[in-house]
Amino acid sequence: MHPAEQTVQDIITAGGEALLNSADVSSWAGAEALVAQAVDAWGKLDILVNNAGILRDKMSFNMDESDWDDVIRVHLKGHFAPAHHAAVYWRGRAKAGEDGRLFGSITSADIAHRLEAAGVTVDRRKIELEHPLKQLGFHSIPVRLHHDVQAEVRVNVAIEQQ
Repeated sequence: MHPAEQTVQDIITAGGEALLNSADVSSWAGAEALVAQAVDAWGKLDILVNNAGILRDKMSFNMDESDWDDVIRVHLKGHFAPAHHAAVYWRGRAKAGEDGRLFGSITSADIAHRLEAAGVTVDRRKIELEHPLKQLGFHSIPVRLHHDVQAEVRVNVAIEQQ
């Protein structure tokens, strides 16, 4: 058994929760996947411990360039990339609030603008939004197309991704 797998097993055996992630945290995609895995598993990310490291047990005079590049990649980018993706997540949570309430609101003009960006033109006054949306999640919004014709638009208010 790989030492990382054994560590996960030890934590679970002791009554804790743990997941194994073997992505390359010095890659943008690997770091993003790491943060996404934690959020998917536990619903949120509260802390990031950056302890990625690599050992090239050599003195500088007998270390070749590829070994040095590996050390720099893991020790620098391997700390920055996860911190970046965690910060993007936390920024989105801060804008939405921990309880899923928005700091700000979504208005009928916002909905009309997004529909237009998708190729659907609707007068914002036809969007029958009683109150601006202030909560994350899906909302069904009536749209009056004609005095006796009404449609419904499904709006997903989600955390802004950078």
